[in-house]
Amino acid sequence: MSTSKAAKLVAECEKHYVLKVELHGDTLLIIPQGDMSGFQPTFYESEFARINKMLGTGEFKNAIIDLSRSQYFCSAMIGAFMTLKKSIADEGQFVIAEPSTEMLTILKSMHFDDVIPIYNTVPQAIKNVSNETIWERVRPKPVVLNSLLGFCLLLAAAVVLLRTNWLSPFIGTQEAAEYNVNLEILEEMNAERRAGTFDQNWEKIRSTLDDRLHRHVKSFNRIQSGTLSKDAVHEATVCLWQLHDERSAPDDERLQRVVNYMHNAAKTIREKQRIELEVPKQEGYVPALKTPLEKPSVSLTEPPAQHSTAEVNAAEHPAPIVDK
Repeated sequence: MSTSKAAKLVAECEKHYVLKVELHGDTLLIIPQGDMSGFQPTFYESEFARINKMLGTGEFKNAIIDLSRSQYFCSAMIGAFMTLKKSIADEGQFVIAEPSTEMLTILKSMHFDDVIPIYNTVPQAIKNVSNETIWERVRPKPVVLNSLLGFCLLLAAAVVLLRTNWLSPFIGTQEAAEYNVNLEILEEMNAERRAGTFDQNWEKIRSTLDDRLHRHVKSFNRIQSGTLSKDAVHEATVCLWQLHDERSAPDDERLQRVVNYMHNAAKTIREKQRIELEVPKQEGYVPALKTPLEKPSVSLTEPPAQHSTAEVNAAEHPAPIVDK
């Protein structure tokens, strides 16, 4: 017997509609998809003839009829099983596996079990009849292997895309989302300025500012080291959040400082993550970063001290940040 020849014969039955087949070692597993009365006679007859011819080649020592796909099989189909049995050599085995309760009763009433062994399950029949090894029983089918390989390739591609930021322009990043929160707050503050209610509503604005940004500042401070994009957004967020410590509405210089940090964050995200972000348009301010920015310091246990005008001016001209 040649395993390759047997596999080739089984492959020829791949398009069978009524009688599916599988190769298990030296054994052919025949799987009727239902009683023959439910199919066109030409399908059944041609497929039955092909299988009978296959068994006659001597490439299959044993045969198993899997009856698990239907509750009932007519007498004509049972007679066909007996015809197939004649094509198995004397040293081989021909068995039936997994008949329904109703079908088992019929087979026993016909004393079928006196002529052909009947197993309760297909795996039990394969184990007792075929010479299939343990590895051959548990190994994945080609379809499963192909699906698994495809999944692994997709997973690897996803990891590469995420690590290289190739998808960032399409799905965004955490840094871009945090930046947009800051931008939204600045736009709300600008709306108050245009309406002339900025000074009047500052107490409410500063309270909202703390509520919306304190959690983000705290989460950023847990990070021991980050990327350039993350650090730039962190600095902009801290600078904006520090405004809540001002007892009166911040002046133009303080707001310009926040705008500068936001421009720096947008520029860094654009360069490192290839994401174009809207930059704040502060009315009356120069929307360009003209001086290097220092890294703002912040304490979450004690609020930052209120800055005098002299301190703010001194902070605008520190040494440049060294990229990590």
